[in-house]
Amino acid sequence: MSTLDNPQMEPANASPQQTIIRFGMIGGLVLIIYSLVNFVFGLSKPSAGAALGYLNFAIVVAIYVLIMVYAVRDHRDANQNGFITFGKAFTVAFLTSLVAAVINSVFAYLYIHMIDPGYINEILESSEEFYEKSGFSEQQIEVSLDWAKWMMEGKGQLIIFAVGTFFGAILSLIVGYSMKKDPPVFG
Repeated sequence: MSTLDNPQMEPANASPQQTIIRFGMIGGLVLIIYSLVNFVFGLSKPSAGAALGYLNFAIVVAIYVLIMVYAVRDHRDANQNGFITFGKAFTVAFLTSLVAAVINSVFAYLYIHMIDPGYINEILESSEEFYEKSGFSEQQIEVSLDWAKWMMEGKGQLIIFAVGTFFGAILSLIVGYSMKKDPPVFG
């Protein structure tokens, strides 16, 4: 007897693995395309302005939220008989965002270090111009550029990934809570 025939049964416990991988890869591809547009047109450089930086951040957050929502909804409706607990919704959202983040991080690393190795220098030059126009002292510029260079290489990228994972978890909590749909209780 299936769950649909007996509404008192728990929803199916199908593994969300395929959903997570599929939507994580779709999200990763969308993020790669968006990142590539930013890299090629210089939209991620400090000289592009703070407003564009905030807009880029908002668009990236929106991409993550959308892939999480679509993944949770797909898993809930296709594999969970239309119901999903908060815990499972959070797990699907978080792991989907993690797959997308790993794919995008690998691309960013390859782009910065292999495809366009001069990109870091372009960012540093753009940053230096931005700092000079903003009235930073020579010492402030030097410290800021050293910090920016460290963040774009090695351990700095791991820190960025860890912070991104933390924010992905927070977004996943919000998505998981808003997407949960408990089965009706029959008494």
